[in-house]
Order: sequence, then structure tokens, then C-alpha cells
Amino acid sequence: MNQFNRAVLEFEKFTEIASNAGRTLCLVGKQYKPQALSKVEELKQKITPLLPFEEDEMQA
Repeated sequence: MNQFNRAVLEFEKFTEIASNAGRTLCLVGKQYKPQALSKVEELKQKITPLLPFEEDEMQA
């Protein structure tokens, strides 16, 4: 019986861990990651020099 109880507790612990991981993935994917991408794009625009080159001239 003791072995059964430990197995049930372990299963419940894994269920809780998986649930918390799911919440974290959802939050990161919907909130933090888009915010981080916006910041990267914003900073990228600031450091990219504005040069008057045409696309064809850059490839030559």
C-alpha cells in the first residue's frame, strides 16, 4: 500500500509540474516573446544606418 501511495503522489507531482509548464509556455508565447521581438525590431531600426542605396546597387 505504501508503494501505491508513493506512486500516486509522484504521478500527482508530475501532473502539477506539467500544468505549470503549460501555463508558463502559454504566458511566454503570448506575452513575453512578442514584447521581446518588438524590442529587438525597435533597436534594429535604430542601429541600421539609413543609406540611400537601391536594392540592385547593393547586389552588384
